[in-house]
Amino acid sequence: MIEYKLEANIQNVENMKKTVNRTNQLVHNTVLYMSYEEEKSYCILSKLQCLLMHNIPNTKAYLAAILNDFFRTKQCYSQVLADIGKEGA
Repeated sequence: MIEYKLEANIQNVENMKKTVNRTNQLVHNTVLYMSYEEEKSYCILSKLQCLLMHNIPNTKAYLAAILNDFFRTKQCYSQVLADIGKEGA
């Protein structure tokens, strides 16, 4: 989970929304954000629905692949955010 503090600069919030939308086009996981009005902050989350059955041939590799998707999603989000920052500069 990545947390961003809400700042007076509305451009930061718009960049975050664009980044979430673009990242969702590129990865298997679903990226979303939640706003916490009391704390004036945003949390970026990712989720993935997967099947867990008792007869998965290589459970360890399957779970490792799922976990790797979360790391790739984080890397993709960071790269897209950097690219959007360069576009606005």
